[in-house]
Amino acid sequence: MKTKTSAVMLKTFPPDLTLKETRNFLNEIKNAVKVERPHLVLDCTHIREVNDSMVYQLLCCLEVAIKHNGDVKLAAVPAGVSKALITTGVSRLFEVFPTTAEAVASFYRFSATPEPIAPSALLEAEGVA
Repeated sequence: MKTKTSAVMLKTFPPDLTLKETRNFLNEIKNAVKVERPHLVLDCTHIREVNDSMVYQLLCCLEVAIKHNGDVKLAAVPAGVSKALITTGVSRLFEVFPTTAEAVASFYRFSATPEPIAPSALLEAEGVA
């Protein structure tokens, strides 16, 4: 069974948002992940501190992606922000990468479709042949 894979979408996570800007950002995310198995990388370079609003936005992004059988990965998270994400437990929900390039590449490391195994190889593995 082959699974259709989507391109990796890279979005810059905004540092400080008003309520209206938060809604706009989340709407952008919702529109971006309207594909099967969305792959989203959030560039967190500009985040300065972790607050309730930021955690809420991260969780909403993850929720939207999961509803479409996708995933969200974080990239370029500043050290102070990374410590705060660990302290709050949010870091357990995301894979975090030092650079956006590494986060994007991580979606391509493993193929969703395994190599077919020849029937003779299965028989040899079971000791029948």
